[in-house]
Formats: sequence, C-alpha cells, structure tokens
Amino acid sequence: MTKLPNPLRGEASLKIGIVDVVVGIEFDRLAAFSGMTGIDEMSAALQSLISFSPRHAKAALDCFVIDGDAAAAKDSLTAGDSIAWRKAFTEAIAAHLVKADARGKEQDQGKVQSP
Repeated sequence: MTKLPNPLRGEASLKIGIVDVVVGIEFDRLAAFSGMTGIDEMSAALQSLISFSPRHAKAALDCFVIDGDAAAAKDSLTAGDSIAWRKAFTEAIAAHLVKADARGKEQDQGKVQSP
C-alpha cells in the first residue's frame, strides 16, 4: 500500500493501470529527469511531464516515483493513463511551485536593504 501524498512537499497520487504510486516534484528529481531526457530548460521539462510525453514518461516514473512500485507502473503504462497522469503531475508541479514561491518570499523578507 502506498503512502498518502503530501501536497505541501509537491506530492500527488497517480494510478497507472492497477498500480498506485506517489509522485513528488523536487529540484534534484527534476535535475535527474533533465539528465535522462536531455531537456535542459525547466519550463520544457515541466511541460513534458504535464503533457504525458510518451518519449519521456518512463524516465519520469524512474525519477519522480517516491512511493510505490515504479517498475510495475512502467510495465503497466498505456495511453489510457494520460488523464490520471496529467492530473497527478499538474497537482505535484503546482504544489512544488507554491512551495518554491513561499520559500522565495521568506528569503526576501529576511534580506536587509542598504540605503
């Protein structure tokens, strides 16, 4: 049984066929995905995840599954999973960006401005 996702950490549930996994968006995972796929631009990497790119889907499972059986999910993956995929990755990416934005605002508040 997979754990419940924590949206505050950029996680979301994803069901591929009969396989339940939790995906999580973190910078190190994005870097690994970039290295595996050759997608260097952040916006292009995120778009690839949301659009359910067949060329990159299995690499995405290798990089972003934080709980559950990534190998079984890869074996079960079909075009029929596209709606669940898009929903899960949209939720995880949105949560990750909210977290990053909040962290940026906290850092801005801690800065001392010189006259």
